[in-house]
Amino acid sequence: MNHDRLRKISFNDEGFTLDIPILDETHFISWNSIDTIIYGPEILYKDHSEFIIYLNRPPVIRLKENVWWLNRWTFRIKNKKKRKIRISDEWN
Repeated sequence: MNHDRLRKISFNDEGFTLDIPILDETHFISWNSIDTIIYGPEILYKDHSEFIIYLNRPPVIRLKENVWWLNRWTFRIKNKKKRKIRISDEWN
């Protein structure tokens, strides 16, 4: 798998940021917006582990510069209010 397409996670004192290259998006989650974190090997799949993060409020989602036209269009119609994030070790 090409590592340029994998999601990256960075963090600081305010929260953490998910960089999602395939969607040309960044998602910022503040530490105080996290309600519950569940970790489990093989929650859904038998070959990898994942974190499921439940939030009190939705993350801040932003598009990057020079976005592919299809990502720009789907960003406008996507539900930006979801409060559950799945982070799998397969894609991150």
